Amino acid sequence: MLLTSFSSPSVVIKPDDRNPKTIAEENVEAYVRKKFGADASYKLYNFGNLFKLKKQEVKELDELIELRKLVPSMKDHYGAKTDSVAAAYDTLIAQKQRAIAASGKGLPDYIISHIFSIKTKKDGSGTVYECDFILNDKLEVKDLRIKLAAELAKDDFDWFYYFFQKYPIFNSGNYDADVAQSNQVFDYYNARLARLKEGKEEFLVTALRVTRIINKTKKYDPDIICGFLVMKRIDEKKICENYRPIKFSPSEEIRVKTSTGDSLIGYKIFHKYECTANDGKTETKAMYAELDSYFSPAGMLPVEAPFDKYFEKKE
Repeated sequence: MLLTSFSSPSVVIKPDDRNPKTIAEENVEAYVRKKFGADASYKLYNFGNLFKLKKQEVKELDELIELRKLVPSMKDHYGAKTDSVAAAYDTLIAQKQRAIAASGKGLPDYIISHIFSIKTKKDGSGTVYECDFILNDKLEVKDLRIKLAAELAKDDFDWFYYFFQKYPIFNSGNYDADVAQSNQVFDYYNARLARLKEGKEEFLVTALRVTRIINKTKKYDPDIICGFLVMKRIDEKKICENYRPIKFSPSEEIRVKTSTGDSLIGYKIFHKYECTANDGKTETKAMYAELDSYFSPAGMLPVEAPFDKYFEKKE
């Protein structure tokens, strides 16, 4: 569901009682628990399919066999050498087969993805991981590839379970409609997460906060979402000492014209706030903020006084 999944292997082993997938999952879980220690709180979210991987040596053998199959159809190219070329491929194939048998490298590796969280701090924060685990032919863990490691503050960490499970975040009284509308939002963010190669951790935080705000207010309100995300950015980036928000302007959509009409690319909003200056006095400031179409803060700039003009209602 969430994030990217391994897609290149071609053999999927379907679950069954004590089948290889079950054994692999148990081995991965034991590996994770041992790796992070007894003091860590480990929460399992899901496992992907178990895929069988071909070793490099086996791939090379397969390539030789495929090339050998082509030789008879290339008589016009090889001419009188066709038989000797075929014999040469036969020799190479036999040598490769003997080498693989002698080394034991013909046995397959396996790969399985796993999403889980680890909580080690008493403040309730934790880290959500997505990893690919490489298993040997006995389905024991031999390596792992971390695809995502998002360190989350307590509120974000606690909400991840609900985000992952795609629990309804709207409450109109029509359960089916609430589920459908909620899934639209979750799918919108999950699709983006799956496409991202960089910055997945920061984007996951945005996705968690947007869906949590919708769940709290039971409505989709860009003004509230923009304001909350801007406040969190100011606080976490320590942009202002002793920051205290005062007010926000209504958010405005940022659109660009395209060949098919216009497209939403983000939002803009003004924010008035107080902070402590270098001399220790309280001062009032205002800033202009832009967020992208997913409500990820894209940039913030201070604006000059007088500030009221930025917060006047437009006719």
